[in-house]
Amino acid sequence: MSRHPYTYSCDFIRQYVGSNVSRANASSLRSAIADAIGMDDMDLAIALAQAFVTQHGIVEHEDKHD
Repeated sequence: MSRHPYTYSCDFIRQYVGSNVSRANASSLRSAIADAIGMDDMDLAIALAQAFVTQHGIVEHEDKHD
């Protein structure tokens, strides 16, 4: 996933609560939800980012360094 999972997870949240919500506020909401359900914020960010990528058909290519 080339865009940081935190960015995509915030975009996932913003698509439901409205684009007038900043990524910073979406991040605070995600963090509060993770805390409330006893989940690590990074794990929740990854799960939401994966959902966003799947919903939008985003194809990511990993950089290969040999």
